[in-house]
Amino acid sequence: RSALPLCATRRRSSQSRTSCRTGLVAVRAIKMACSLCFGGEDVAILAAGTSLYEFDAGTGAFREIDMVPRMDVIIGGGAPAGPTVSFDRAVLCMAVSSNYIAIGNNGKMLLLISRAQGRVVAARSLPKRPSAVRFSSAGSAVFVSDKLGDVYSFALPSLAGSEEAFLGHYSPITALAVSDTSKVVASADSVGKLRITGSSRGYDILSICLGHTATISDVVLPDALGEHLAVSSSFDGTVRLWDWKTASELQCIQVTESAEDIRRNARRSETSTGGVLALCINPDGDKIVAVTAEKIVLFQCSAKEDKFSLSKVAALATERAGSVFLTACFTSSTQIAVASKAKGNSPYSIDIYRSSGNVWERVESLCTDMPTEADNHGNGSGTAVENGEHAPALADASAAAPAPNGLPPSETDTAAVAAAAAAAVVAAVGEVNSSRDRTAKRARVDS
Repeated sequence: RSALPLCATRRRSSQSRTSCRTGLVAVRAIKMACSLCFGGEDVAILAAGTSLYEFDAGTGAFREIDMVPRMDVIIGGGAPAGPTVSFDRAVLCMAVSSNYIAIGNNGKMLLLISRAQGRVVAARSLPKRPSAVRFSSAGSAVFVSDKLGDVYSFALPSLAGSEEAFLGHYSPITALAVSDTSKVVASADSVGKLRITGSSRGYDILSICLGHTATISDVVLPDALGEHLAVSSSFDGTVRLWDWKTASELQCIQVTESAEDIRRNARRSETSTGGVLALCINPDGDKIVAVTAEKIVLFQCSAKEDKFSLSKVAALATERAGSVFLTACFTSSTQIAVASKAKGNSPYSIDIYRSSGNVWERVESLCTDMPTEADNHGNGSGTAVENGEHAPALADASAAAPAPNGLPPSETDTAAVAAAAAAAVVAAVGEVNSSRDRTAKRARVDS
């Protein structure tokens, strides 16, 4: 225990606990809205609601991927065979490798899709709803975490594995990352704790990095820069660079206001939701993108004389009135795909940005008829996707989408969208607190 690198602990204030609860609800809402992953050169895999698409950034073409398994697929993990198994639920998390796509959905199912065959080849039930999923770099296993705070490891391609958790947190896990060398697993939770664990033995805790004051939204491991480095983002509005071998914070960059600051300041809640929503790293491992609702911030990773740092090289603001950024991924070393969404039932937009040196410009913008926000945040039932039944329609999205009343969006639309997003988070936190009160009341009655 004395050899474990661990930063000084401290008691969390009620304000910090509120930030963590707010961030946890926001993380779940964002992941249900849209997920975007690197799928190879000029290719991104996009999940929205109950649908999954392969997007070619070079041609702008979408191809729908079937997520309903055929009769010959064996369902593991004790799931009942029959109509009670829910495959057509909203996607909560996704990971992409060169051969497979792993999907965790709102029906407590883990689906493994073969990219070559274009169909589900294995499925497994989970004890709780998944929160994050990642492949090992060797391609031999997949790690999946759930909202209870446990991480499971399953072998590929059968998804066979123990029912016992590989590792666990005391709080819900919100992000996972696996090193390219498959030596460590980074897991982050809703109370701002980043833990580094050996990938072969879940009980082998290498370090715990403390410093975030709100829910950690994402974590990446820039192995190309150094095998002992980690980068995390949080709803406290910061991006932090860590040396996980010593559990020391090397750099802290305030990207935007925290969700807690936004919550306390009612006036600013009309223009921002606060916090960093997601991170993505390019294939070369030297550039990192931080996504907020209002802007995309690009960082250059550098190492000089064993000194590591992140330097801001560009910031991209949304060019479409009434839209907020959701997530992003690199499609090449110099090109990123960014998903955004306007209010109401308007379609998702995919913007392609390409760099020339340190200058990033939008080169393409597309809209698609993927499921709207109402489909994603309903009861989670969704609808089954049939092979080739429909393909998403593409349209020029350079102009702003019309408002529901038929009038062009005004400058107040951005404030309305952000205010609606903030209100949804606040309402969700209230629902969580009400549910906690009901659970405590039932416990008193039972006792």
